Amino acid sequence: MDRQSVFSLSLFGEDRSAGQDSRASTQQQLVDFILDFHIDGIFIYRDKIRENVLVKQHYCDVDIAHVLAYNEELAARINSEPAEIIPLFEAALKTCTQRIVYPSQKGIQLPEHQLLLHSTASQLSIRGLTATNVSHLVRIPGIVIGASTLSSKATSLSIQCRNCQHTDHIPISGGFSGVTLPRTCAR
Repeated sequence: MDRQSVFSLSLFGEDRSAGQDSRASTQQQLVDFILDFHIDGIFIYRDKIRENVLVKQHYCDVDIAHVLAYNEELAARINSEPAEIIPLFEAALKTCTQRIVYPSQKGIQLPEHQLLLHSTASQLSIRGLTATNVSHLVRIPGIVIGASTLSSKATSLSIQCRNCQHTDHIPISGGFSGVTLPRTCAR
């Protein structure tokens, strides 16, 4: 799936008071995982990134079991907060590509990287999904028969008057409702 940003909404009112510090520390943990994880002296993800980037493939296959072996808390957060962690993981992949493949070229523009997760967790049937699975990573068996790009909807609209240049911000409610633009300037 090719996306530029992730839109998420916390349904359970989780407190995010630490905000940016928490995100930065999580991303650093992910960078450390990519650079430090090894099995029998072989740095799996360093080598995968190097191989993929040299053939112009900007993705990395990561096994959740490896993350679990490296840091259980981080693996739990990937499962419980995928909308928050996966973009951080992809940014960490991009950071690691810079360090591994282009260490002397600090200003190089790299394309966005994609994370592919693999898991041996038990599969859920679609009928087995419940409210507890909302906003969590789940494994569902099936065959993809079609794919399309995500469509997004604005949450706020900013309009400007052609005559006096007055700017107005109009909030847009969720769901399928639209917005009615004003016929006259609010000023």
